Amino acid sequence: MDAAIVADLGALMLLREHAPHVEAHLSTQASVMSAATADAWARLGVRRIVLAREMTLAQIAELRRRCTEELELEVFAHGSMCMAYSGRCLLSSALMGPSRSASRGACAQPCRWGWSLVEEQAGAELPLEEDERGSYLLSSNDLCMIDHLDELAEAGVDAIKLEGRAKGSYYTACVTNAYRHVLDGALVAPWRSELDAVSHRPYSTGFFFGAPEQNPGRVDYARERQMVGIVQRCEADFGAFVVELECRNRAVRDAEAQVLSPGEDVRRVKLASLEERNEAEGTWVPVDVMAHNMGRYRFRCPFPLSKRDLVCI
Repeated sequence: MDAAIVADLGALMLLREHAPHVEAHLSTQASVMSAATADAWARLGVRRIVLAREMTLAQIAELRRRCTEELELEVFAHGSMCMAYSGRCLLSSALMGPSRSASRGACAQPCRWGWSLVEEQAGAELPLEEDERGSYLLSSNDLCMIDHLDELAEAGVDAIKLEGRAKGSYYTACVTNAYRHVLDGALVAPWRSELDAVSHRPYSTGFFFGAPEQNPGRVDYARERQMVGIVQRCEADFGAFVVELECRNRAVRDAEAQVLSPGEDVRRVKLASLEERNEAEGTWVPVDVMAHNMGRYRFRCPFPLSKRDLVCI
C-alpha cells in the first residue's frame, strides 16, 4: 500500500504507530481550507491533503503560497459531487444502514433520488419544485475540470482526484484515459467528447470559479456510448487478428465500435465476422447479434488488442 487516506486524528495516530512507512493523505472530509490548518496536519505527519471541495481556484493558490512547500495538495477534478459539506453525509447510512456508509465508499446516493415534498415544507424560502417524478433539490451537477488542468497546476495543485464511487470499469477506463492524455499534452477537445460519452449529469466546474449552480434534476443521466465487451484474448490470423470478447451489452454484427486501451488514442473497428462460442459443443457459431451477457464472442480486427481492453458502441 502506497498511502492511506484518513479523516480522523485518532486514525492518523494509529497509522503513524503501526505503519510508519505508509504515507498519510488527509481526506477532503477534514475540510482543510486554510494554510494554518494544512501546516498543522503536516506537522502531525500528513504528506498530502485533499482540499475541501468548496474552495475556489484563487483560494487554493493562496493556500499553496502560504503553506509549507513539502506538503502536497490534491483536489477533486471530475465526477459526482456530494451535496453535503466536504462529503460529510450520513443520509445513505441513515436510510440504508451502516453497510452503505458514504464514509466507507458505499454511498447509495440517495441525494440523486426523487423526493416528495410534504406539507411542512410548503413555506420554505427555497424555490422548491416537484413534478410527477418528485423533487430533486438535493441533486448536484457533476464536476468536470478537463478544460482547466493547466489552471489547477498553476494554482499549485499536485494531484487530481477522479471520483469513481459505484462506477463500472468502462466509466473508470474512459475518464482516466481522457485525463491521462490531456495531462500528457494531448488536445483537450477530442478527449472532452469522450467524457460526454459516459453516463453523467450535466457538467460544471464546481466551486473553482465561484458558487456552482443548482441542478434541477430534470435532466436524466446522459450517455452516448456503452461498453459491449471486455477483451479476453487476441491472436494473429493471416494478416488480421481474432479478438475474443466477454459480452456485457448488446451489439450487432458489423457495428462500428470504439476501443479503449491504456496509453492509446481511441480506435475504431467493425465487429466483423461476429461469432458466438457454443460451450457445449466447443465450437464457434456465426451470429448477427451479440446479446448473451457474460457470453463469449469473437470478431476479426485489423490491429491487435490487449486483454482487458474495452470495446464500446
